[in-house]
Amino acid sequence: MEHFDFDRQIDKLDQNDLLYLTIKRFSEIDLHPERVSNIEMGYVFEELIRRFNEYAEAGDHYTPREVIRLMTHLLFLHDDASILTKPGLTQTLYDCAAGTGGMGSVAQEYLLNQNPTAHLEFFGQEINPESYAICKADLLIKGEDARNIRLGNTLSNDLFPHDTFDYLISNPPYGVDWKSYEKAIKNEHEHENKVLMVVSDLVRLVQVTGSYYFSCT
Repeated sequence: MEHFDFDRQIDKLDQNDLLYLTIKRFSEIDLHPERVSNIEMGYVFEELIRRFNEYAEAGDHYTPREVIRLMTHLLFLHDDASILTKPGLTQTLYDCAAGTGGMGSVAQEYLLNQNPTAHLEFFGQEINPESYAICKADLLIKGEDARNIRLGNTLSNDLFPHDTFDYLISNPPYGVDWKSYEKAIKNEHEHENKVLMVVSDLVRLVQVTGSYYFSCT
């Protein structure tokens, strides 16, 4: 909960005489997950980013849901239909730059549409504390294991060092300056190409029979 930074936000609203109005407006809206899906909340979040974070770093922006749907389709494209429709199928998916968990949610919805008895367990790591908190909250609301989402820098502090997954999907923050953790990365990978570092980590994590897809946008 501390990563939502609620106390600071509440104090700021109170100082600007907006706290009562904000609470009143939210009390008039039904935001239950059965009424507002993760995808729809993702659109709201993206719009807030567009309005209030125009000068944020490239890595702080979030992947449009249309792009995620395309990536998800490509991720499962090469799987045999008999695998995806297997009764009681359980698979794992990992996102090394999870953000608010949009890719995991879309992938889960895609697989459920193919196989209502399937379960896709989502794992992820995220460097932004607020995005991390939102992602964990989404999993908790859906009754999933929020411990699968971990806070930290994937490149300098891999929090899934011994895990493998059936599927990998990600849109790494290529535009973010990484000088502050350059030394740790060089010590591990012995080269400076950030994109190749991300790819090598993903290839290490995917199981022999698994699939991975990441965006270069």
